[in-house]
Amino acid sequence: TGMRTQDARKLSPVALFDLRTRVVAAVRDGMSQAEAARVFAVHRSAVNRWCQAGDTPDALRPRRRGRKPTGGPLRPADEAALLDAIRTRH
Repeated sequence: TGMRTQDARKLSPVALFDLRTRVVAAVRDGMSQAEAARVFAVHRSAVNRWCQAGDTPDALRPRRRGRKPTGGPLRPADEAALLDAIRTRH
C-alpha cells in the first residue's frame, strides 16, 4: 500500500515553485529521486522532470496552463466574410 501523491497542479503558482525548488534541492543534496517523491508526496516522474529542468531557476516556475490565446480580433474584411457565410449557409 503506497502513499498517495498530491496533485501538484492544484497548488498555487507560488506553492508549486516552492515545492519544485525544495524537491530539486533535496535531490542535489543527496536524496534519491524515489525517496524525494515519497517524502514530498509527488510522482517520481515529476521529480525526474523537475530535476532535469532545474538547471535554471526560471525552468521551475509554473507556466500558464491551457491553450495559448489566439490572435486578436478579426480584420473587418474577414469579419464581414464570416458573417456573410453564417447568414447564407446556416
